[in-house]
Amino acid sequence: MDQIKILIADDHTIFCQAMQRLLDTVRRYRVVGIARNGAEAIQKAQQLQPHLVLMDIQMPGTDGIKSTRLLRQLVPNTQVIILTMHDNEKLLQEAMEAGAVGYVLKDIEISELLNTISKVVHPEHIYGTDKLTCREKEVLFLVASGFTNQEIALRLIVSMHTIKNHLSHIFTKLNCANRAEAVRWAVEQNMLLKS
Repeated sequence: MDQIKILIADDHTIFCQAMQRLLDTVRRYRVVGIARNGAEAIQKAQQLQPHLVLMDIQMPGTDGIKSTRLLRQLVPNTQVIILTMHDNEKLLQEAMEAGAVGYVLKDIEISELLNTISKVVHPEHIYGTDKLTCREKEVLFLVASGFTNQEIALRLIVSMHTIKNHLSHIFTKLNCANRAEAVRWAVEQNMLLKS
Protein backbone atom coordinates (compact mmCIF):
# COMPACT_ATOMS: atom_id res chain seq x y z
CA MET A 1 0.00 0.00 0.00
CA ASP A 2 1.29 3.49 -0.88
CA GLN A 3 2.22 5.81 1.96
CA ILE A 4 -0.36 8.35 3.11
CA LYS A 5 1.08 11.85 2.72
CA ILE A 6 0.16 14.23 5.55
CA LEU A 7 0.58 17.99 5.87
CA ILE A 8 0.48 19.56 9.35
CA ALA A 9 -0.87 23.13 9.59
CA ASP A 10 -0.31 24.70 13.01
CA ASP A 11 1.55 27.78 14.24
CA HIS A 12 3.01 26.02 17.32
CA THR A 13 6.46 24.69 16.41
CA ILE A 14 6.76 22.23 19.29
CA PHE A 15 3.35 20.73 18.54
CA CYS A 16 4.21 20.34 14.84
CA GLN A 17 7.52 18.67 15.60
CA ALA A 18 5.94 16.30 18.12
CA MET A 19 3.12 15.43 15.71
CA GLN A 20 5.59 14.81 12.89
CA ARG A 21 7.68 12.47 15.08
CA LEU A 22 4.54 10.61 16.12
CA LEU A 23 3.18 10.17 12.59
CA ASP A 24 6.57 9.22 11.18
CA THR A 25 6.61 6.21 13.53
CA VAL A 26 3.65 4.78 11.60
CA ARG A 27 5.06 3.07 8.53
CA ARG A 28 2.16 3.91 6.23
CA TYR A 29 2.17 7.64 7.08
CA ARG A 30 4.66 10.26 5.89
CA VAL A 31 4.62 13.91 6.92
CA VAL A 32 5.48 15.80 3.73
CA GLY A 33 5.34 19.32 5.13
CA ILE A 34 4.50 21.74 7.92
CA ALA A 35 2.63 25.02 7.44
CA ARG A 36 2.66 27.82 10.03
CA ASN A 37 -0.50 29.59 8.82
CA GLY A 38 -3.54 29.16 6.61
CA ALA A 39 -2.07 30.73 3.48
CA GLU A 40 1.02 28.53 3.73
CA ALA A 41 -1.20 25.47 4.27
CA ILE A 42 -3.07 26.17 1.02
CA GLN A 43 0.15 26.85 -0.88
CA LYS A 44 1.87 23.68 0.38
CA ALA A 45 -1.24 21.55 -0.18
CA GLN A 46 -1.30 22.65 -3.83
CA GLN A 47 2.42 21.98 -4.16
CA LEU A 48 2.67 18.68 -2.23
CA GLN A 49 -0.79 17.19 -2.96
CA PRO A 50 -1.08 15.44 0.44
CA HIS A 51 -3.82 12.91 1.10
CA LEU A 52 -4.60 14.63 4.41
CA VAL A 53 -4.09 17.96 6.19
CA LEU A 54 -4.20 18.20 9.98
CA MET A 55 -5.45 21.78 10.36
CA ASP A 56 -5.47 23.94 13.48
CA ILE A 57 -8.38 26.40 13.76
CA GLN A 58 -6.55 29.42 15.18
CA MET A 59 -3.57 30.49 13.06
CA PRO A 60 -2.18 33.85 11.97
CA GLY A 61 -3.92 35.34 8.94
CA THR A 62 -6.54 33.03 7.44
CA ASP A 63 -8.04 30.79 10.13
CA GLY A 64 -8.32 27.02 9.81
CA ILE A 65 -11.98 26.97 8.79
CA LYS A 66 -11.57 29.50 5.96
CA SER A 67 -8.38 27.70 4.92
CA THR A 68 -10.21 24.37 4.88
CA ARG A 69 -12.96 25.77 2.65
CA LEU A 70 -10.46 27.18 0.16
CA LEU A 71 -8.18 24.16 0.28
CA ARG A 72 -11.06 21.78 -0.47
CA GLN A 73 -11.90 23.87 -3.54
CA LEU A 74 -8.33 24.06 -4.83
CA VAL A 75 -7.14 20.56 -3.84
CA PRO A 76 -10.35 18.47 -3.76
CA ASN A 77 -8.55 15.14 -3.35
CA THR A 78 -6.99 16.30 -0.08
CA GLN A 79 -9.00 15.60 3.08
CA VAL A 80 -8.87 17.84 6.17
CA ILE A 81 -9.09 16.96 9.84
CA ILE A 82 -9.44 19.90 12.21
CA LEU A 83 -7.15 19.34 15.19
CA THR A 84 -7.86 21.89 17.91
CA MET A 85 -8.08 22.78 21.59
CA HIS A 86 -11.56 24.28 21.07
CA ASP A 87 -14.33 21.99 22.32
CA ASN A 88 -17.08 23.94 20.59
CA GLU A 89 -20.08 22.50 18.77
CA LYS A 90 -20.56 25.65 16.64
CA LEU A 91 -16.96 25.45 15.42
CA LEU A 92 -17.44 21.74 14.74
CA GLN A 93 -20.43 22.49 12.53
CA GLU A 94 -18.59 25.30 10.73
CA ALA A 95 -15.61 23.01 10.13
CA MET A 96 -17.77 20.25 8.65
CA GLU A 97 -19.65 22.75 6.47
CA ALA A 98 -16.26 24.02 5.22
CA GLY A 99 -15.42 20.51 4.07
CA ALA A 100 -13.49 19.00 6.98
CA VAL A 101 -14.08 15.29 7.46
CA GLY A 102 -13.05 15.23 11.10
CA TYR A 103 -12.85 17.46 14.17
CA VAL A 104 -10.47 16.19 16.83
CA LEU A 105 -9.48 17.71 20.16
CA LYS A 106 -5.76 17.92 20.87
CA ASP A 107 -6.15 16.29 24.28
CA ILE A 108 -7.37 12.92 22.95
CA GLU A 109 -5.31 9.75 23.21
CA ILE A 110 -2.75 9.15 20.46
CA SER A 111 -4.50 5.89 19.54
CA GLU A 112 -7.77 7.81 18.96
CA LEU A 113 -6.04 10.29 16.66
CA LEU A 114 -4.44 7.51 14.63
CA ASN A 115 -7.80 5.74 14.48
CA THR A 116 -9.49 8.90 13.17
CA ILE A 117 -6.78 9.40 10.54
CA SER A 118 -7.18 5.80 9.43
CA LYS A 119 -10.94 6.24 9.01
CA VAL A 120 -10.47 9.40 6.96
CA VAL A 121 -7.87 8.03 4.58
CA HIS A 122 -9.88 4.82 4.19
CA PRO A 123 -13.44 6.19 3.65
CA GLU A 124 -14.93 2.73 3.43
CA HIS A 125 -14.28 2.47 7.17
CA ILE A 126 -16.27 5.58 8.11
CA TYR A 127 -19.84 4.35 7.76
CA GLY A 128 -21.78 1.86 9.85
CA THR A 129 -22.74 1.29 13.45
CA ASP A 130 -20.20 -1.53 13.62
CA LYS A 131 -17.58 1.24 13.64
CA LEU A 132 -19.13 2.90 16.71
CA THR A 133 -18.12 1.74 20.18
CA CYS A 134 -20.85 0.58 22.55
CA ARG A 135 -20.64 3.89 24.42
CA GLU A 136 -20.82 5.90 21.18
CA LYS A 137 -23.95 3.96 20.17
CA GLU A 138 -25.42 4.72 23.59
CA VAL A 139 -24.64 8.44 23.27
CA LEU A 140 -26.07 8.57 19.74
CA PHE A 141 -29.24 6.79 20.91
CA LEU A 142 -29.69 9.35 23.69
CA VAL A 143 -29.05 12.27 21.30
CA ALA A 144 -31.61 10.83 18.88
CA SER A 145 -34.02 10.43 21.80
CA GLY A 146 -33.87 14.18 22.43
CA PHE A 147 -31.51 14.41 25.40
CA THR A 148 -29.16 17.41 25.67
CA ASN A 149 -25.41 16.97 26.21
CA GLN A 150 -25.83 17.92 29.86
CA GLU A 151 -28.65 15.40 30.35
CA ILE A 152 -26.60 12.67 28.67
CA ALA A 153 -23.58 13.47 30.87
CA LEU A 154 -25.73 13.22 34.01
CA ARG A 155 -27.37 10.01 32.82
CA LEU A 156 -24.06 8.31 31.97
CA ILE A 157 -22.24 9.84 34.99
CA VAL A 158 -19.47 11.40 32.89
CA SER A 159 -18.32 14.95 32.17
CA MET A 160 -19.71 17.22 29.45
CA HIS A 161 -16.22 17.17 27.94
CA THR A 162 -16.43 13.38 27.56
CA ILE A 163 -19.82 13.59 25.86
CA LYS A 164 -18.53 16.22 23.41
CA ASN A 165 -15.56 13.97 22.64
CA HIS A 166 -17.93 11.07 21.95
CA LEU A 167 -20.01 13.26 19.64
CA SER A 168 -16.91 14.42 17.79
CA HIS A 169 -15.94 10.78 17.17
CA ILE A 170 -19.50 9.87 16.11
CA PHE A 171 -19.66 12.76 13.62
CA THR A 172 -16.31 11.73 12.14
CA LYS A 173 -17.16 8.04 11.88
CA LEU A 174 -20.58 8.65 10.33
CA ASN A 175 -19.40 11.57 8.20
CA CYS A 176 -22.08 13.80 9.75
CA ALA A 177 -21.74 17.58 10.00
CA ASN A 178 -23.98 18.07 13.03
CA ARG A 179 -26.41 16.54 15.53
CA ALA A 180 -29.34 16.74 13.12
CA GLU A 181 -27.54 14.63 10.52
CA ALA A 182 -26.46 12.13 13.17
CA VAL A 183 -30.05 11.86 14.44
CA ARG A 184 -31.35 11.39 10.90
CA TRP A 185 -28.78 8.64 10.38
CA ALA A 186 -29.81 6.96 13.66
CA VAL A 187 -33.47 7.05 12.62
CA GLU A 188 -32.65 5.55 9.23
CA GLN A 189 -30.74 2.75 10.99
CA ASN A 190 -33.73 2.09 13.30
CA MET A 191 -31.56 2.84 16.34
CA LEU A 192 -34.61 4.25 18.16
CA LEU A 193 -36.04 0.75 18.29
CA LYS A 194 -33.43 -0.08 20.92
CA SER A 195 -35.08 -1.49 24.04
